[in-house]
Amino acid sequence: MANEEHISLLKGGIDGWNQWRRDNPDITPDLSSSEIRGKDLRGSDLSGADLHGDSFAGTDLSGADLTGADLTRARFNLGDLRDATLQDANLIESKLQAVELDEADLRDADMIRADLSRSALIKADLRGANLTGANLRGARLIMANLQGADLSRTNCTNADFIESDLRNADMSGANLTKANLCGANIEGASLDHAKFDATVMPDGSVQTGDAKGSPQQDQSTQPLQRVPDRRDAISRQNRDRHYWKNDD
Repeated sequence: MANEEHISLLKGGIDGWNQWRRDNPDITPDLSSSEIRGKDLRGSDLSGADLHGDSFAGTDLSGADLTGADLTRARFNLGDLRDATLQDANLIESKLQAVELDEADLRDADMIRADLSRSALIKADLRGANLTGANLRGARLIMANLQGADLSRTNCTNADFIESDLRNADMSGANLTKANLCGANIEGASLDHAKFDATVMPDGSVQTGDAKGSPQQDQSTQPLQRVPDRRDAISRQNRDRHYWKNDD
């Protein structure tokens, strides 16, 4: 159960909350299973806090410090986490659909089976993050840093990896149907048993592969006449996030 005093402190304002955190560094805030919908928590210090099962739907957490926080099964749908620090955070099975995570720090975060469908992770830092079995359908990971990340068995259908850094990432068993890897660096990445179907590869070619993940030129698809460039990628992030829709 959440600590009611901690909840009252947080709702009392960020300045007071952050001062309380500075004055009580040994106290672990317990805000678990709370409803914190639509609040303005920009720049809040929630590092190490117990936030498992919380609902942050529509909440502005941009620039917040969530380092090492327990966010297991937390719900952030349509929230704002731009520039937030989530290094080493536990986001197992969290709901992050259509969330803004541009330039967020997610290094070494545990995101097993997290739902990041239609989210924006442009220039996000996901080095060493564990995304095993996560849903990245329609996510925008343009220019994201995914070095050494575990993306095994992820659903990356229609995901955008334009100019992302995937060096030494584990993408084994990932579903890359209609994913865009144009300009991405996949040096040392594991693609064993990944599914390729109308997948745009780093050189702009379109690839299709069998269930064993052996990429083959898709003979039914003509080579791309124009490959999306950085301006195309960035312009998309300025559109209303409700523009993104699930592609069946």
